[in-house]
Amino acid sequence: MTVKRQGESSAGVAVQRDADAAVWHLGDGATGQVMPEKLAAWLACVAVLKADRIEKLGVSPDDLDAYGLRNAWLEFSVDVDVADALRMSVLVGKEAGHGKRYAMVRARDVVFVLDAETLRTLSMRFVEPL
Repeated sequence: MTVKRQGESSAGVAVQRDADAAVWHLGDGATGQVMPEKLAAWLACVAVLKADRIEKLGVSPDDLDAYGLRNAWLEFSVDVDVADALRMSVLVGKEAGHGKRYAMVRARDVVFVLDAETLRTLSMRFVEPL
């Protein structure tokens, strides 16, 4: 799993789970300490991620700037270690009013809106510096 916030290093923060020990580790070159409780809350939010509303169907590449998705405020990708799993990357862009933001699943043509509570959880930092 990788989380990249606007203004941070290009790689973002990557964590992966050691399935044998059920322990989370930072990706190569990263420093800090994974906070399991915060990470569990973040993953629980992603597992049931719902749109507050659909904003636009049939999004074209020209629409990405209008919604702040070309240079996203937050981007995250989650991989599941099973044979038929696909990587899903979500881009979160500009504010949509009332603490909400526009978002889309990368390579899909639908822009949706995430609510303020979901955004508070998604923006939570689950790696503390040493």
